[in-house]
Amino acid sequence: FATVAHEVAHQWWGHQVTPAPIKGAALITESLAWFSAFEIIEQSLGNDQLLTLLEMARDDYYSPQERDADPLLQAGQTNLIYRKGPLALYALREYIGRDNLRKGLKNFFTQYNRPGISKPVPSDLYRELKKVTPDTLSFLLNDLFATNTFWDLRTEHAAAYPDKSGRWKIKLNVRARKFTVDKNGKQTDIPMNDWIEIGAFNDGSQGLVSKINYQQKHLIRSGLQEIVIEVEGKPSVAAIDPNYLLIDLKTTDNQTTIKFPE
Repeated sequence: FATVAHEVAHQWWGHQVTPAPIKGAALITESLAWFSAFEIIEQSLGNDQLLTLLEMARDDYYSPQERDADPLLQAGQTNLIYRKGPLALYALREYIGRDNLRKGLKNFFTQYNRPGISKPVPSDLYRELKKVTPDTLSFLLNDLFATNTFWDLRTEHAAAYPDKSGRWKIKLNVRARKFTVDKNGKQTDIPMNDWIEIGAFNDGSQGLVSKINYQQKHLIRSGLQEIVIEVEGKPSVAAIDPNYLLIDLKTTDNQTTIKFPE
């Protein structure tokens, strides 16, 4: 179903909007067609099926993974345009909102599906996405599309304490790092002040968390820091980036089991 949805989406991305034949052009065709397939799955089959498809896409992207790859705006490698591209678009949607992303894509489509217009290049798509991205999230747009950026996000410890009202206070120790990798494989750390989701759940199944106690974005800096949140209901798992929206090569340490000190 997803493959058929992807191919049908090419009637818009590729057939009506045809990019100039330059490096990175497949971001406009393949990445947008797969992102459209994500949304079709979500609307037709529900959120659980979308999460399953996203997990499959991440597994395919992360194994194997070359760090010294092109940014998406110049990408031609299969795992980038078919997997990282749609995952990046989904992450951007979850940050700026579905309506904003659709507005950006609609503006891009209506501008370049007319006869006689110059064929678009990836930077034209980026420009329309930038218009609908708040200034506070411009870092994310740049990290996902314009640079080859990775995050290393870990929840090292989490403990929960009940209060008299029946709520729970959770203290998380999270460690964060962000870095870019150039074409020679050189890593460069980037100081962080990024909005990243913090979550607490009472069902910690890997990748498919269902019973949410808390899920909000916090400003996260580089290094080790303590985050304190309050939730309704006794949680069992706490996590940073619980929905794996960011490009993190090791997601198994995003979450940890909450401890309950005496």
